[in-house]
Amino acid sequence: MSQPAKRVAVSSVNWAKLAERLVPEHKKELDRLKMQNSSFHAEVVQREQDLPK
Repeated sequence: MSQPAKRVAVSSVNWAKLAERLVPEHKKELDRLKMQNSSFHAEVVQREQDLPK
């Protein structure tokens, strides 16, 4: 993994801890956020060579 990708990968979210703190009514929003985060991460990994150096 390149250095820019490592910088992006260092910031991670503890989804379980976040879910514990949220009220149950926000579960759908959390699931949507997790999916968006996953899509963004996949895009970053796919375009790793295009990241700023």
